[in-house]
Amino acid sequence: HIEFGNIDDRSIERVSIINISEQSHINQVYRLQKKSQKTISELFNYVITGYKNDSEYKSCAKTLLNYYAADCAIITYKDELGQNHFVQHHKASADTTAKLIEMSVMSIDVGNLTAVYNEDGSVFVDDIKIFKNDNLVMYKKFADARIWSFEGHLIKVDNAVSGAVLVINPRENAFDCKLIEMITSFIGSQISIKKMENNYEYGESHDKVTGLLRREKFKKWDLDNNDMALGSLGVYLTDILNLKEVNHSFGYATGNCRLNAVADAMREVFAGKFLYRFDDDEFLAFCPDISQKEFEEMATAMNDKLTNLDFAVAGGFSWSENVNVKRQIVEAEELLNIDKERLRQENIPLYKQAKKILKDVEDNL
Repeated sequence: HIEFGNIDDRSIERVSIINISEQSHINQVYRLQKKSQKTISELFNYVITGYKNDSEYKSCAKTLLNYYAADCAIITYKDELGQNHFVQHHKASADTTAKLIEMSVMSIDVGNLTAVYNEDGSVFVDDIKIFKNDNLVMYKKFADARIWSFEGHLIKVDNAVSGAVLVINPRENAFDCKLIEMITSFIGSQISIKKMENNYEYGESHDKVTGLLRREKFKKWDLDNNDMALGSLGVYLTDILNLKEVNHSFGYATGNCRLNAVADAMREVFAGKFLYRFDDDEFLAFCPDISQKEFEEMATAMNDKLTNLDFAVAGGFSWSENVNVKRQIVEAEELLNIDKERLRQENIPLYKQAKKILKDVEDNL
């Protein structure tokens, strides 16, 4: 006869078959595990719901631990920003094992995880003794961490290994890897989606040529409401002279080289500050809560950088403890215009000669 048991917390129906044949007097007890696609789907839905709440894949690790009746479930991955993460869930009696596993896994670079994985990204090792002869070092690492068997799958993002899912010492459903594959695919897709979102947001807020913040991003600064929140402010403006003529005569590639040269100089001098491509040929360094001495040292260093470039770039700046963003930008622009006029006067003979050469070249084309 057959006795049906209850459904346990892993959503696995227990079936006990007793006395298969009274004539043979066999009284052995077998436990069968009956699974269906619906059960896997229900577990995966729990994973998705849990992810919405914790966003760190803790629900994934917990589900894997329960389904495989394992000592520990591990998820190690690099997020969309390239930061390493380690998530694990272990049974109460496996605290020591979990700590050893964490130290062991954390010492292994994600890129080196491919050593024990198959070409399709999966791995199943029912006994670590298979490594004893060919890879004694790895065998000892697993044994020291009390990993006797494991299965898992690599997490891939854009065809590159980004992490791995590991189930340590599984005691049930060990030959069913569907749930691991589904969770691995889910994590990879979430990382990929976040990368695309970040790339879109970056493109919306950053200039494509220089990588500096766009002027539209600066416009979102609440000029009237944020003045009082700042203890001091320094602003530095630059303007590349004759950029339009350079683009017209030599092409945008030449003009872009000049833009990037100035942008790189500003990144070096005003490291950690808010840097904007303020106009086609203008840049702005926005330096809140900075001392006058520190800002003026930066301004002097920037002036020196601009002087050493092989093309003319004007600069102007303003610093004040009585912060008024609009007024200080106007002040910086006034000084910028004075510097532009100085540079034009210094370069008039050279500028006229260059114009004549360009005209002769165009006439001969």
